[in-house]
Amino acid sequence: EAPDFDTSLQSLRILVEGGGEMKQKALDSFHSRWKKDTATLCYWFSVQSRFSRCTAEDVKKAMQAEGFDPKNPNHLRSAVHTFTQNLARFHDPSGKGYRFAVDQIIEIAQYNPMISFNLAKQVFLDFEKLPDVQKQLLAKEGRRLLSAKLPPEVYELLRRVANVGDK
Repeated sequence: EAPDFDTSLQSLRILVEGGGEMKQKALDSFHSRWKKDTATLCYWFSVQSRFSRCTAEDVKKAMQAEGFDPKNPNHLRSAVHTFTQNLARFHDPSGKGYRFAVDQIIEIAQYNPMISFNLAKQVFLDFEKLPDVQKQLLAKEGRRLLSAKLPPEVYELLRRVANVGDK
């Protein structure tokens, strides 16, 4: 166990990215030590969501861990928003990354419209730059969003950025 937070976090990043048996031990150790500190726990979520082999399922699992508060905007940003910046995994050819993010937008909109809107902005940020296959997958999720109960800003964003309201 590292003597201080900085060393502990750097060790966690290295061991998680390295994978293997040490990855889970490092995650468990860091979580055990910091799970009651809501601010520090954000780093634990971010490290996992940023991991080059992280999947949407991995993020969902992390969000089930003790200490995660789905109404804490920082926890949501650390887990979900960070995952959308993990480009290889978010843009998974199966569309699972998009599906996960849209599920989160819908759920979060029920209690925090601003975080929902900001997440939607991130998800659809580069829509027009995506290859056609990815654009179709994300547009499909955008159309699913249009049928959900969302803040008006999200509907406008979808229509403006992804043109999903016109299809």
